[in-house]
Amino acid sequence: MQRFKALVQAQTTLLTVLPLLLGTIMAAYYYHHVNLGETFLLMLSFSGQWA
Repeated sequence: MQRFKALVQAQTTLLTVLPLLLGTIMAAYYYHHVNLGETFLLMLSFSGQWA
């Protein structure tokens, strides 16, 4: 059961971070600008879910 929980948690983490990464890449490509402060805050808010 522990292995199953670890596998599900790893997949959930990837699915949580993937939209943030894709959105950041799209913003950098399309607008040629990324607000690093707000990106850092979003990453920080996601890290609370991983604990």
